Amino acid sequence: MLTELLSNCLPATTKDVVSTIIQRVTDAYNNVPFYKKLLDDHALSPKDFKDLPDYVHKFPRTTTREYRRVMSEYGAAFVMDRRYADKPMKKLLSGGSSGTPVHVLRTYPEYERIHGANTVYTFIKGGVRPWHKIMALVPPWDIRERQHELQRLGIFRRYDASFVEHADTILDRISEHGVNVLFGRVSMMRMLAERCLESGRSVHPLEVILPGAEIVTPDSRRLLCDVFKPRLYREIYGSTETGLIALKKADGDYEVNFRSVFFTLSNPNVDHGIATGEIAITSLHAAAAPILMLELGDVVSCRRYDRLLELKTSITSIMGRVSEYVVSRDGEKISASLFYSWLTNEPFVRQFRIVQDRVGECDIFLRLADCSVADKAKLEARLRGQLGENVNATIRYVDRVPFDENGKTRIVVNRIGSTVRSVANSNQFLT
Repeated sequence: MLTELLSNCLPATTKDVVSTIIQRVTDAYNNVPFYKKLLDDHALSPKDFKDLPDYVHKFPRTTTREYRRVMSEYGAAFVMDRRYADKPMKKLLSGGSSGTPVHVLRTYPEYERIHGANTVYTFIKGGVRPWHKIMALVPPWDIRERQHELQRLGIFRRYDASFVEHADTILDRISEHGVNVLFGRVSMMRMLAERCLESGRSVHPLEVILPGAEIVTPDSRRLLCDVFKPRLYREIYGSTETGLIALKKADGDYEVNFRSVFFTLSNPNVDHGIATGEIAITSLHAAAAPILMLELGDVVSCRRYDRLLELKTSITSIMGRVSEYVVSRDGEKISASLFYSWLTNEPFVRQFRIVQDRVGECDIFLRLADCSVADKAKLEARLRGQLGENVNATIRYVDRVPFDENGKTRIVVNRIGSTVRSVANSNQFLT
């Protein structure tokens, strides 16, 4: 088993990716009702896909919203390969960053294989060594009830902690177990780092930190490195639908794990050699419920995107979701990725969240480092100018931005038309 998992760390070849995708397309057309209907509706069949250019240019994209709607209307069997119909399935929930979580189905052996392959790839490529002790920062529903085979072999020893625990409790466990690797949600890492600063307690320098599960802002990156002083700093970009997508090394680009996924950008805009667009992903591992050209809603930028078909492209930045947005009075949608680009350019902006309850209005919650009154005034004027006259923004300065229900800190929370109160309710920002 270990040899098989380690093989996932070897470079992917175009030949392997092409053969896997063609097999996935053929199997999906013949056995998955959703993809059979999707291709028939576009007058396509497996014989139309002979290479990567065919797949990139011809295969229809599906949004997570559409995928979720199909599962709700027709049931899980509609997106499953009928050959696995009698197998027990593990149901995974995406983080719900773009609204209602997407259900992702895997057979139990398939889940263990995908999880193991992605874990070993992340650790080995991220600089984690078998003798390191790892603290996984995860939501409570992802706390592992039993150890993975790797831990039972005595390597990559793992301890779990969730965001419902107090920061001091987690820091005590890090010290008690001699943890030297932090892995998981960046919001939880930030909570631990800020608690260290508030309480004056120190954590011994860590070997590796691997934040991910949500967008990592420049301020979060600086904070984690200043407090934890890791020997190696990496960042994880992934999704529940595919697992690991890419791994960022220090100040470099994100290296795409082409053994796990293939991706394209929808309608990319190219500026000075950098292509930016919405990412559509294909899982190279998933067979029971295939994921083919699924648009996650993330806006990413890529270097050498013209060499994608050679698997030579890399991701330079992840800029937030187009599926999270504020609606102006004239119906324009202002995406989370735009707010991210506006606010991360200011070095004194530590955290931010935009909440909308009514069309044409929003609250912008800002957590700032020390800055002058003039800096605040310039920031406010710039935000109002960028939003224009069709969005009435109330800017509020706060001491903290709380977790969402899933332990993340989303950029935009749009509650228009929702009768459900979010944990991001404005009074919870204040201390």
